[in-house]
Amino acid sequence: MLLSRAKQIVGSRHKVPPLRQSLAALAAWYESPLGQAALQEQQHILRDELSCLFGYHLMELSIVPYERLSEHSRINHRFSLSPVHVPPPPSDDASLRDVQGLSELDALPLADESIDVTILHHVLEFSPNPHQVLKEAARVTVPRGHVIIFAFNPFSLAGLMQMGAQFYSKRPIWQRRALRAGRIRDWLEFLDFSCLSLRYLGRNLPINHSRYLNSSRFVDRIFSRSIPLGSMYYIVARKDKAGLQPIKPAWDNSRFLSVAPIPKRSMTARSSQSAAILPFRNRIK
Repeated sequence: MLLSRAKQIVGSRHKVPPLRQSLAALAAWYESPLGQAALQEQQHILRDELSCLFGYHLMELSIVPYERLSEHSRINHRFSLSPVHVPPPPSDDASLRDVQGLSELDALPLADESIDVTILHHVLEFSPNPHQVLKEAARVTVPRGHVIIFAFNPFSLAGLMQMGAQFYSKRPIWQRRALRAGRIRDWLEFLDFSCLSLRYLGRNLPINHSRYLNSSRFVDRIFSRSIPLGSMYYIVARKDKAGLQPIKPAWDNSRFLSVAPIPKRSMTARSSQSAAILPFRNRIK
């Protein structure tokens, strides 16, 4: 009895609910003080990273679909996709914060190599099949295009809290996959991506209190973003898929396959050649 219960608990660790069911609860967590602090820091990072990325189309896949993460991008066409509609919280600009399309993230309805910049905002660790989601993002990204990935760091204080909270808490924010940065980098290299930068965010204590979060901003200034101590990390990767150049066969340099040019002659009914080829045809005199 106890053994079967233990197997059930261990097996349920890796069962992540579909985003269609947990997206509304995940977006609600970002309305908390800790979620707002994390979102503001991520938007500040995107403001610096997107200023150097150019193209024609930008796509957002986020667990907060009504937030405009690419607001400071120089790309004109920016849109977001989500598996389910999540209404934004009541505010003055609620009509400007909405998702543009509904789609499953592991089967994007887009053509191959059609997106210049793709943002994956915490969708990998909350997806039942994160490798397929990343594969779809790589498929629609153009060569020399970029992918920006945000994820929670399992080797942090928040990651240790998640390891214990996933057994007794049913909140979707704790039911996520522990995806370390090295694992995602291996997936990106397999998909012909090269990692340009890896930085860590959220180095303060994960205390969900606005007064503490406002007074602990000096912690971010002490530690560098390259030190793996933050509760989150982001990766900027570039697709380095090389194009194939066809090689023409060198027919002229071949001794045995040399081709002699054939003179082109017009065959008319009045010529003698036409009578030799077509003996049953009457010549017109």
